Formats: sequence, structure tokens, C-alpha cells
Amino acid sequence: MEAKAEFLEKTGELNQALEWYDKIQERYGSSADALNFCVRHRKPTGNAYFDKQVAAHLKNWTDTQEQVQLADFKTRPTAGVLLNGDSDTMNKADLHKGDVVVAVRGIRVRDIEEFTVARDMDAAVTIPLIVWQKGRYRQVEVTLSAEHRLGVPIENYHHR
Repeated sequence: MEAKAEFLEKTGELNQALEWYDKIQERYGSSADALNFCVRHRKPTGNAYFDKQVAAHLKNWTDTQEQVQLADFKTRPTAGVLLNGDSDTMNKADLHKGDVVVAVRGIRVRDIEEFTVARDMDAAVTIPLIVWQKGRYRQVEVTLSAEHRLGVPIENYHHR
């Protein structure tokens, strides 16, 4: 199923590709492939039907996610995304290796999949993050690199 969806995407059959990604989600219960497809095609294509479908998928995902603010975090995080390096992008935002991202654009993120979708759901290069840093939470605005990245390896963070 995934090979068919990827083939359709690569050959420009985006409506059909999205249908196949939706079938994957329905069968396996994971929205990751469909969401990543929608993130890759979030910019208008000129196909009104397809663009509306992509926007609806992203809005549905956003609406089902936990919306948070800095004040919502009180104890050490149990899940998030660990920043595993340093870069100019991170230095400019006073972020450091070992910081844990727990929210992107006001959306609670518990793993790389949620982090990636929240980060890439629109083309804005400056995004708000809530991070656990040196034993406390803080909110920062980070300007992403030209590739829309932080410029460091990331990994899932789980604290028990």
C-alpha cells in the first residue's frame, strides 16, 4: 500500500496518493504517513479539491492535539523531543544540547512524529517552542534554518 501511495505521489497523482495514504491510516491506525504527505504538500497546488483535502487533514490533526501554554507545565517532562547537538539556529534562540522540546506552536509534542508535523504544518520560519532547560520550562521563539530545521539531531525523550 505504501509503495503504491509513494508511486502515485512521485508521478504527480496527488489525489490518488492521498487516498492511498488514508487507506494506510485506516488499516494500520497510524496517521503518520498521511500527515507527512500533507505536510509535504501544504502549499497550494492549484487543484482546489486536493488543496482543500490537505488543509482538512492538517486542521483535523491540529484540532485533535492538546493545546498548551507555558503555565500548563509544572513537573519534569515524561516525553518530548531531545535536542542532541548545537547549531547556529539553536544558539540564536539560546537552546542547547540536552534541552527537551515539549510544545511547538502551542501544540503538545511527545515524539518526533508530532514535533515534525507541528513544526512543518506551515511555512513560517519563526516558531514558538516550549522547552525543558536546566530544570525549568521556558518559551522561546526560534528562527528555523532555510531547510526548516533546527540543524541538530533529535530523538524521542522519555523520562520515567
